[in-house]
Amino acid sequence: MTEKSVHGASGAAALRDALFAGADYAFDPFTGVPAGEAPRRFRAAELGLEAPRYCPLCGRRMITQVLHTGWRSKCSRHGSAESAEIDAAREAARDPFAEHE
Repeated sequence: MTEKSVHGASGAAALRDALFAGADYAFDPFTGVPAGEAPRRFRAAELGLEAPRYCPLCGRRMITQVLHTGWRSKCSRHGSAESAEIDAAREAARDPFAEHE
């Protein structure tokens, strides 16, 4: 079974798309606990100051690098994502008339 059939997106883009959507995760990206059982997030995560440490699609621990400009996370199954590209996609979604490169 391919990643595309499981998650509706290619494996490389699945993590980025899930983090961009920002809701209805199967697993909490800061604790790794299944969504229905997730305890209250710690304050830094609620404020958006913490990088996701667990894949929201499978709950696996991700390789996360905190950069001076944001963060970069990689799941072994669902690809990688960077805070800069997610922020840019959210900004573009807010302003449909913005020029796209």
